[in-house]
Amino acid sequence: MSPMRVVSVFELRELPLEEAMKKLDEADWVLDEDSLFYPADLYREFIPANNWRNLPKREKTASHPKRPRNYYRRVRP
Repeated sequence: MSPMRVVSVFELRELPLEEAMKKLDEADWVLDEDSLFYPADLYREFIPANNWRNLPKREKTASHPKRPRNYYRRVRP
């Protein structure tokens, strides 16, 4: 059994985008700021290509997606 290769979100934020992507290629899992594990392949989709350093921290993670448009809409039977 091979060891789990984990990279932290905090490590990724300190790196330039290209280096962060290389680190994600080497890792199996990403440890989020809420101590949740995500598959590294899935996490790559949540990293925005532009404004990598300028976005607020909560928008960079899979555990904090933006609220959907129909959040307050009720479904009537």
